This record gives sequence, structure tokens and C-alpha cells, in this order.
Amino acid sequence: MSSCKKGEDDPFISFRSRKARITGEWNLKSGIIVIKDHGLEETATYDGTYQYTPSYTHIYKEKWILNRNGTFQLNIDKLYENTTLEGSWSFGNKDKEFHLKNKESVIFRVTYSNVISATTGGSHSETYTGTSCPVYSYIILQLKNKIMTIKIEESTTFNSWYTSTETKSGTMTFNQ
Repeated sequence: MSSCKKGEDDPFISFRSRKARITGEWNLKSGIIVIKDHGLEETATYDGTYQYTPSYTHIYKEKWILNRNGTFQLNIDKLYENTTLEGSWSFGNKDKEFHLKNKESVIFRVTYSNVISATTGGSHSETYTGTSCPVYSYIILQLKNKIMTIKIEESTTFNSWYTSTETKSGTMTFNQ
């Protein structure tokens, strides 16, 4: 039976399907993310309400709403802005190159984003279609009744008058 487990910390056996366990409203409970940018490294620690780094502490709340029909809404409340992302979600397929089992990752395809400034109230929204949709993929380390832990490994390259790459790695735990 242990070969049926998807995430490394999943329950040995569950009477609910993986889709039934992941759908619902998830609130960030805790996390640790290492951010590297411009040769600097910073560790952000989340406790569900605040983000702590060596240089500052600020409000940070994250909520995922994953619907059974494959749509999602993600809300991030930070010190200076509130962000809403919407789109579709699905489980990732088995991938030998990345050593992933079927349904061991969750993929978000963003079709709409809205950012509201907490200081001015101004907002900026974008709608995405086709290949322009931002896509985020997270490895699910644990998915059991009311607890989900994801692994984050991101790399973003910014090209302007100079090129910069930002990487993020760590884990985040959500509760229902």
C-alpha cells in the first residue's frame, strides 16, 4: 500500500481521493522560503499572519481556494498590496526526469490577476490566455485531512537593461 502514497509525508492509507482532500479553502499556517537575488540571500519565515526576515517583519496572509471543478482563487495579503489570482488547477502527471509520481504535484494556470495597493487603493488587473498564462507548479509533500505541505522551487529571470535571476526554495504548510 505504501507505493500508493504520492507525497513523502502522505498518510499510509486514505479513504478520501486525492482530489477530495485537496479541494476546499486552505490558509497558510507556516513556511520557510530562501530567496536569492542579486547575489544576496534572505530567509523568509511565515507564521500564517506575518513574514519575518532578518531586515523586517510585515503582514503576510495567503489563502488558496481550490474548487472541485478545477478552478482556483489565490489571495495574498501583504503590507503594501493585496493580490488575487484566478485560473485553473490540476494535478501534475508522472515525470521520470523530475522523479515525480502521478498527482504528486499541483499546477496552477493563471488566467486573471488583480493587485490592489493597500496604501493608495489603486488597482491593476490583467487577463491571460493561451501560452501567455503564468504557470506555477508545486510538489505536494503532504496531503492529509486538513493539512497540506508544498515544496517550492522557483526561478525567475528578469530582463531589462540588465538581467537578474531570483530563486525561491522552501516549504509552506496550509490548513483547512
